Parts: sequence; structure tokens; C-alpha cells
Amino acid sequence: MPFLHYENLSPSACWGLWQIAEPESQLLPQLSAFIDHQELALLAHPAKRLEWLSVRALCLELLGKKSLPLADISKDAFGKPYLVNQVAHLSFSHAGHWAVVALDRASPIGIDIERASPAIDRVAPRLFSQSELQQAPTLDRKTIFWCAKEAIYKLHGERGLDFKRQISLQWHENRFYGELLIHSTSQIACIARPWEDHWVVIATPLILPSEI
Repeated sequence: MPFLHYENLSPSACWGLWQIAEPESQLLPQLSAFIDHQELALLAHPAKRLEWLSVRALCLELLGKKSLPLADISKDAFGKPYLVNQVAHLSFSHAGHWAVVALDRASPIGIDIERASPAIDRVAPRLFSQSELQQAPTLDRKTIFWCAKEAIYKLHGERGLDFKRQISLQWHENRFYGELLIHSTSQIACIARPWEDHWVVIATPLILPSEI
């Protein structure tokens, strides 16, 4: 079964992970009543179509877990995804053969998944401040920080954020959080979870326990 992981973060928030393994011929009939077939038709590459379908299959699973009405996903003017029935805030990501989705009925939420790869060392100076580089000496920690910045960007939902200057991360022994530095400072809880050779980070303005 491709639906491999589910976690409640709070009474209103959850996230899940899906293995992108089923063929389109198996996924499409299950989703046919809920998806925008015209949008799917714009995707020509088979891998992109599978990612698109897998995210929606996982989203329907999470809505069911939260006893919420099922709905398709659309995007706003900034490209931020949302549920067409607007019963919850939504974020999703995919990397390799994994897809992740986060839902929150109460607040905006962001999620990202990345594989821990040495390639991050090349981009780290562009993404991280000197303080963040000092807090992230290992490949795993750098990957977590990268995911966190992506997740916070998705939570914010508008283009043009400077990852290095406008998203600040702080790592403490039992607390991991970010700050969104725009007109005023917004503190954001970051929750990191390992999955095989990947990391998942969920960003939420809710105060939640962070078990790293």
C-alpha cells in the first residue's frame, strides 16, 4: 500500500507520506471524480503525472483521516496550493519516489521533503547565514535546514522571499524554529522527521513539540 505514514500534529493538523509506486492506470480510476482532468492533461511526462496523482491520492487519505470532505487541489495567483472546498490549509512536496502532504484546519502550514545529498554543500552559502552554517555542521542538519526554509516559504505562500535574509532558523536541543523576517517577525515551529535517506520538515505557526 503506497500510503505508508500518517502523523497527527495537533487536533487540527496532520501530515502523511506516500510512496510513488502505483502506475497511473491504477491511481486514475480511484481519483477520477475528484481531480481536474484538464490540468492533468497538460502534464506530458509520466513521472510528473504520477507525482501529481500521488499527491492528490495522499491528500484524499488525509482528509478522510481528519473526517473532512474530499476535494481536489488548485493553486492561487502565487502558485500556492489550496483545497477547492477550503476546509483546511494545504502544503505538499515530493522527492524521488516519495510524496508528502500536510493539512491544517486552523492555520497555514508548509511541508518539504529532500534527500540528504552532498550537493547541498554547494548551495548552503547561498541559503544559510553564518549563524545557520555554524548550527548545521553535518549533512543531515544542512538537509533539515534546507527543508525548513522551503517549508516556511510554502507556509508564507508568496514569491520573492530571500531565503538567506528573510528566513532565519534557530536550533536548540529540544526546540527547532524559524523566523520569517518581513514587515514584522513571525515565529514558526519546525518539526523534522527522518525517512530513509530523506528528511521531512513541517512548518506551522502553532506551538507544537519538536522531536528531532
